[in-house]
Amino acid sequence: MNSSRVKGFNYEREVVNRSKDEGLPARRMWGSDGRSAGYSKDTDLIIAGQKFQAKRKKTAPKWTRITKDIDGVVFREDNGVSRVIIGLNEYLVLLKRSVT
Repeated sequence: MNSSRVKGFNYEREVVNRSKDEGLPARRMWGSDGRSAGYSKDTDLIIAGQKFQAKRKKTAPKWTRITKDIDGVVFREDNGVSRVIIGLNEYLVLLKRSVT
């Protein structure tokens, strides 16, 4: 198995374990392929019923970086849906509040 695939699997486990630490039900799809559990092939993780694809890159685009001066980034493609980038810890806290 190549090193980037191993790195990806390890990151998926890290996110699942962090979610479980917050008391949220979480699991990784076998082989990072949601079809193994009846989801789309792009589904890597399920956290509290939410489907996610996990990506780990050497560097992220500069505009996606959250600094000490901001809490998140809101963006959209032209004619697209607005999306929010926040830290995983903040997201897990919000998700935990919404499911309990």
